[in-house]
Amino acid sequence: KPALSPDEIVADMRRRIEIATTGGASPRRRGPVQATLVSVSFRAPSAQLAAAVANEVVTQILREDIEMRTGVARQTLDFFEQEVARLDQELAKRGQVILEFKEKNQDSLPDSLDFRRSQQAALTAQLQQLDAAQSDVTSRRERAIQVHRNVNDTPSSIVSGDATAAPRTAFEKQIVEMDLELARLENQKAAVRTQLQEIQATINATPSNAITLDTLERDYANVRAQYDQAIANKARAETGDMIEALSKGERITVIEQAVTPRAPEQPNRPILAAGGLGGGIILGLAAVVLLEVFNKGIRRPADLTAKLGITPIATLPYLRTRRELWLRRLKIICILGFFMGFVPLVLLALHFYYMPLDQIFEMLLDRTRGAALGAATDWA
Repeated sequence: KPALSPDEIVADMRRRIEIATTGGASPRRRGPVQATLVSVSFRAPSAQLAAAVANEVVTQILREDIEMRTGVARQTLDFFEQEVARLDQELAKRGQVILEFKEKNQDSLPDSLDFRRSQQAALTAQLQQLDAAQSDVTSRRERAIQVHRNVNDTPSSIVSGDATAAPRTAFEKQIVEMDLELARLENQKAAVRTQLQEIQATINATPSNAITLDTLERDYANVRAQYDQAIANKARAETGDMIEALSKGERITVIEQAVTPRAPEQPNRPILAAGGLGGGIILGLAAVVLLEVFNKGIRRPADLTAKLGITPIATLPYLRTRRELWLRRLKIICILGFFMGFVPLVLLALHFYYMPLDQIFEMLLDRTRGAALGAATDWA
């Protein structure tokens, strides 16, 4: 057999392999979905080769199906594993941002707003108490000074409130104690005012911190939802990968292996033999007719008139000898035998020992189409 190029081998295999699909889902069909059935066949010169190649094609389909399904399952699992790892890092990063924000603004977070307002109210009440106590000490100091002036009718150097001078009398000691009390109350009031300002500043900053914290927590919740979904998808992918690895998932199942056919499907050898015999007879008769047509010898009176320009008085038929008659009949029999016997034998020899005739015809047709296509392309 002649060596075929890779393209010719592929084209030949495509012509020989037939894959037919039946069943499955149909947009026009209502009811339960039928199973999809795939029929694989291969045309070959011998029954054993046809069955062997058909089974090999089925094996290749099964192997490709397993590789495709396990490959898809593994790729899906790898994707979700990478997604889970990425989302886990994203969660840790966003959680760290929230923690740092809370540590930085721990005194002005919305969850402690009520506590700080209660502190503000308590400090305000404490400031009012300090004001009342300071007013009471101031009043008592003024009354003591007024009484002392009325009794002694002379001012005292301690009345001015100079607490640094050493007291000499009980009155001066009393005045010094009151001044110290007033100073202590004033210091307490300053400390309370400072605390009130700080608390007010945290209260004022709470709304903006609440908005920022809500945004951070909302982003964290979104990433957490994605993470939980990725975990669920990863679990399903692991289950699918395990099912595919154990070959227990939905897959292609061989219902029936290809068996050696009892009789060839094509070509129809009786028709081929009859056609060869009929073609040989026709070609033989055509050859005889052509020999008679192209014979330039003079066989009739009209040939004498046409070729020699004379009119014969009479014509005598040519009498052949027995040898000439036998040679003529032998020549006719040889011509008919050649076309009726030799040509069919050559066709059968080509079919059985070289290549099936249908494949030869298909190859010739393909080459004719290729040459015509190439000529059309060159012309274009």
